[in-house]
Amino acid sequence: MRVLSIDLDYIMGPTIELYSNTGWDDNASSRWEKFYYESSVKEEELFCDKKNLLWIFRHYVKAIENCSSVSFAYDHDNILYSIQDFEDVDIINVDHHHDILYPQLFDKEVVVKNLRWNYHDVKDNCSIDEGCWIAWLRSKDKLKSYTWVTNQNAINDTSDLQIKYFTGLIPKFRAVTRENYDITDHNFDHVHVCLSPQYMPKSHWHYFLMFVSAYEAKSGQKVDLNEISNKKFETNIRHLNVTNEILY
Repeated sequence: MRVLSIDLDYIMGPTIELYSNTGWDDNASSRWEKFYYESSVKEEELFCDKKNLLWIFRHYVKAIENCSSVSFAYDHDNILYSIQDFEDVDIINVDHHHDILYPQLFDKEVVVKNLRWNYHDVKDNCSIDEGCWIAWLRSKDKLKSYTWVTNQNAINDTSDLQIKYFTGLIPKFRAVTRENYDITDHNFDHVHVCLSPQYMPKSHWHYFLMFVSAYEAKSGQKVDLNEISNKKFETNIRHLNVTNEILY
């Protein structure tokens, strides 16, 4: 099964490091209001890469011409609602983040230990969020290959120890940029687009609607954004895990 997944924070490569590790709040609107209140960064300084946007939108339009299975979400882990039952999955993920594992500590002396613990937590405790859905698929032996299309600064921020660990964990893992990689086969079994409002400034949220509208025009189907806002795979599976502990 071939899957194209697009996280729109990919287009924020030039400025994402100005805000990605500050002002976090589960409420995305509060997150951005607090960020601008507490920092000296102005909204207009958080510009996106229009070349990245046009590159992925071009491939997206070609992909949905050949694919009727398309999903949209605010958080990336919600892709699992659509592909959790797939087998032998080849994933192309266009994303500033690799979404494999993001342990809390990245100290060089303990990074591999923390990655191993993080993977155990995903595999054995179903501890899933938007930053580790790839690892969850691997823990279920569903991944056949994984291509991470990202920005060069994201690759630079991923240490050699992390890359080595991911290469051993994830089948046929590779990290590439659009400058040295292109999507030549647009026949996918599923296409997914997520907004990631925690990593996309509010001034760029409208680009998500551009992708939604293109799908609606092509398919003749209406995307229910209210339904999208009421779903979170992370929460559902966490509660399911508690239920299973109680019952079994």
